[in-house]
Amino acid sequence: MNCPIGQDHDRNEASSLAADMVRQARKKRVSARMIKLARLRTAISVTNRAIIRSQSLAEVYRAVCRACVEQTEAKLAWIGVADAAGGRLVPVEIAGAAESYLADENVALSPVDAEAKEPVAAAYREQRAAFCNDLQRDGAAGKSWRERASANGLHALIALPLLRGGMPYGMFAAYGPERNFFDADSAEMLLDMADNISFAIDQFDRAEERRLAEEKLRHSAAEREQQAERLENLSRRLVAVQENERRGLARELHDRANPNLAAIKLILSSVESALPDEAQERVKPLLLDVQGLVDDTAAGIREICADLRPTLLDYTGLVPTLESYAEMFTKRTGVPVRLHVPPAWARLPQDVECMLFRVAQEALTNCAKHACARSVDIELLQSERRQALVIRDDGFGFEPQRLGRSGSTPGLGLISMRERAEFAGARFYLSSHALKGTEVRVEIDEPAAPRRDAVRCTAADALQTLPETL
Repeated sequence: MNCPIGQDHDRNEASSLAADMVRQARKKRVSARMIKLARLRTAISVTNRAIIRSQSLAEVYRAVCRACVEQTEAKLAWIGVADAAGGRLVPVEIAGAAESYLADENVALSPVDAEAKEPVAAAYREQRAAFCNDLQRDGAAGKSWRERASANGLHALIALPLLRGGMPYGMFAAYGPERNFFDADSAEMLLDMADNISFAIDQFDRAEERRLAEEKLRHSAAEREQQAERLENLSRRLVAVQENERRGLARELHDRANPNLAAIKLILSSVESALPDEAQERVKPLLLDVQGLVDDTAAGIREICADLRPTLLDYTGLVPTLESYAEMFTKRTGVPVRLHVPPAWARLPQDVECMLFRVAQEALTNCAKHACARSVDIELLQSERRQALVIRDDGFGFEPQRLGRSGSTPGLGLISMRERAEFAGARFYLSSHALKGTEVRVEIDEPAAPRRDAVRCTAADALQTLPETL
């Protein structure tokens, strides 16, 4: 006898069990999906860290492919860069257990044989994302690639375009080990990952552009420094040539003019002696005038030679030359010049002494032309690490900050003094105030060791060692 109540109970229990199994299966699917999405988020986080920390695009590609395989359980991930000239998609990074899928290391972008079509290359060619959850039934894949995918256990694919400067550059592809491996959410996350890769490509391009620009700037700066050094060396050579020409001209003027003037004086004396007494009385005033002109000419030649190149500077150095020039300047202008020299002053290299003398000479010339000074002080200073020349007057002075403004042009004398000092490796300072005088200062670091022939003497002592002049 059948029992309807018992049968109903069994049916209800079976239905409840089936419902529980469905719920459990649904929970497992939801849980697996949540885990997969969490791993995808981890992969995206790894990608972002790689973009920030990596030193090259190759490091970024490696981190992205490894994270995609390790975190999402994809069986293969690779990044390919298009070689338009070669008509292929070249893998630059591959990760996963199915690397043999890309054993030939290139994918034809436009294969002649339809059976050789690869879905990632087709997606690049059409500039679209490729999404396939069953590769064996995908018509976009050629037979050879479907067989290769099956042999490597690849059943699902997502391929996403990579851009460089907004233009097609390559593809990022991930393969699942089973059908229906990718869903809409995972596809969206992988699309974000591809966007991040494109962003990294642009960032590295910008960094490379900056590096090249900085390198070009450094190269330009180095070229400018070299040009400045060449110009400085040229200027030094020009100054040296100028000084040699001055020396030669002064020597020629002295050697040729002075003997002739001396001969003229001797001839005049002989003529005077040969004349009768009455004639001597008549022509004596004329002879005296001629002899005076000869003496004045000889003195003028000496001054010109001193301006061109003082012989004292080559024979005895800076101090006797300054003493002699200061005395001559006072006789010529009536402005007293006081020279202050420390007892232990040592001679400097000849080019440095020449520079200091020329600065002092130009400063005194400017003083005579413009300052209306009552007196001038020239001071030589010396310490363990520094030597200096200071020329100070009590004349009208001027406002240095006004030089270069409209209607006020810096004189060639100031420019010449500054350039001479800087060419010799010294520092030039100018200080002046209206009605308070002017100070010119030249400083030289690391004074040279005293020269063996550095003997302190006066201009009068030095003159005894020079060739006799008129």
